[in-house]
Amino acid sequence: MVNKGDTTIQTVFWVFVMVIVIFLFVSIFLGQKLFATEEGEELEELLGKNMIYTEGTGAFDVSSNGNNYEITVSNIDFYYKRPDYETKELKFFAVASLAGRVAIAKENNGEYKSISPDDEGPMDLNFVINSLSPIDEQPLLRLTFWEESKCVEDFFDEYIANDEEDFDYLLDRCTENYISAVDIAKGLKGRALFVKFDLGETELWEFHLTDDPNYEQFMNTCEYWSENPSAYSDYCLIMLREEDGVTDWPPTASGDECSLTTTVPGSLIYARLVTPTTYNNIRQGLVDANCIEDDDACDILDQEWTDQNKVVCKNCDARLLTKRDNGDFNYMLKVDLLCDDDGYWVACNNYMQNKLITVMGAEYRCFDGKWWWY
Repeated sequence: MVNKGDTTIQTVFWVFVMVIVIFLFVSIFLGQKLFATEEGEELEELLGKNMIYTEGTGAFDVSSNGNNYEITVSNIDFYYKRPDYETKELKFFAVASLAGRVAIAKENNGEYKSISPDDEGPMDLNFVINSLSPIDEQPLLRLTFWEESKCVEDFFDEYIANDEEDFDYLLDRCTENYISAVDIAKGLKGRALFVKFDLGETELWEFHLTDDPNYEQFMNTCEYWSENPSAYSDYCLIMLREEDGVTDWPPTASGDECSLTTTVPGSLIYARLVTPTTYNNIRQGLVDANCIEDDDACDILDQEWTDQNKVVCKNCDARLLTKRDNGDFNYMLKVDLLCDDDGYWVACNNYMQNKLITVMGAEYRCFDGKWWWY
């Protein structure tokens, strides 16, 4: 016979066990965040190390004033994944790291800029780095995010006086305040693509972007852009020079022919195969292209990308062209160029990967070296 008292005790025991199990279940699956009390633990649970994301073009530019390098990160927006439960508002600092030096983003009044993903964006961030070594040619800027804290503020207050702006030192000193990082690209774009090519000898001499209407290798016989820059403000430009046997560098005489090609926003210069064995040329993706002066230079637009050219490259951009095993340049574009609304060719290189830009109302995404229209 079962004693009723024993049954009651057993019932209470199993109810107690079930309560403990349910409590543990809730703790595990809803997370310790609900019970965290210290601010550092709360942020760690909330953010992990990769929970702040950026959107926008995110390009950066560097200008120098003596040993001070002024850095602007433009058109960048922040957001993070919000959990389903309420938490305190997130505030963080942005710190730029370039060539081993660091600087914190500041407001116009000199105060440290406190950022929240809830701030209306996109925004520009401004930094000033002091360095005795040239840093303006660095291709990447690392942007790190730090919890708004006295540790980070004290570091930058002290380093200004003590010149201790090394990133590793900041990380070692304020480890608990570190949140995450992202690499920001120095924009690879230009108003004009300059191509100098010898069609008869299949020789590539120059291939790069430029913003200079007075670029000396173009000015010998072609002055269209420099004579009236405003006439071309709505176009992307291609400066073409057909090499004609000049061997001196820079040229001292010339039978070269040159042309200026205009094309409209939305035009593309493809770095893609048309067939498994045939590559594109410059002309194929251009819209409303007009090559001024119908001479041999215009024929460069139809020169197929090739790895069979003779290499005489005096000024070729390794970010735009493929190379051979021996390091010589091919006349073969490795990333697409897109003409944007401001009349700039924008390269779809690694730094623009997965970024969107809007041209003539249409969205283009850069992915694996190619601009894709949506």
